[in-house]
Amino acid sequence: MFSVWTELIALVLIFAFMLLPFLPALLELYSPRDPEALCLDENERLSPPDTESEEEKNEGEGSGMFLQADDECVVFPGALFKHLTASCIRIAGYSGSYPSLSEKYSMEQYAPEETQWYPEQRYWYSKKDIIIPPGVCVDGDMVSEGNIILGESSVISGAVKAGCDIELRAQARVKGCCTANNIRLFYAAGISGCVVASQRIHMMELSWAGDQESPVSVVANEVLLLPGVRIYGGINAHKHVKVSDADEEYIL
Repeated sequence: MFSVWTELIALVLIFAFMLLPFLPALLELYSPRDPEALCLDENERLSPPDTESEEEKNEGEGSGMFLQADDECVVFPGALFKHLTASCIRIAGYSGSYPSLSEKYSMEQYAPEETQWYPEQRYWYSKKDIIIPPGVCVDGDMVSEGNIILGESSVISGAVKAGCDIELRAQARVKGCCTANNIRLFYAAGISGCVVASQRIHMMELSWAGDQESPVSVVANEVLLLPGVRIYGGINAHKHVKVSDADEEYIL
């Protein structure tokens, strides 16, 4: 009996000596000298890393670039943002004259060359580029696997979709939506429907999208707006919307 108790006491002493090197760490864990330090370390471990880009940090700065007046939001050159919605978004800084409808064109009906007409769906289709001459009207939607170029003062009564780029020359109009990789609206050109580009939308002086009765969306990776531009509805850019005070070849 005595030998059994002796063995038990010896085992307890051996176990106690084995724990001695770990006692300071155990005491610090369960009774830290600086309780706040442990909480701080835990918070730092749980908090996500700061991955905000420099552009996102700068977004929203320069609120003086925007002026809200009644239902109109006036945006001044130099503004850089991603999203904006208003009944009318107008880019300030245009000081030239406003154009009147051109009288040098007869606005005759035109059938695009090298295209196929599908009467049931009412659209024109081509695998090649479609180039519409100045001063004509085209009825029906238009689809091209290449580029679509709408000449000065010409009108397309329908939606336009291009596999590459769409260009609307001065005072040209599309009475429908436009979809392409890149979309460029020259002086006083307009689109009554939504404008969607996978890469860039470039709207030059006095170009416009939508109207007060039919607000639209302008959506692209990047959007460049020049003075006099009007957009009725909203602008959304994955990267940014840049407002410039002069025409420029905006490089992605």
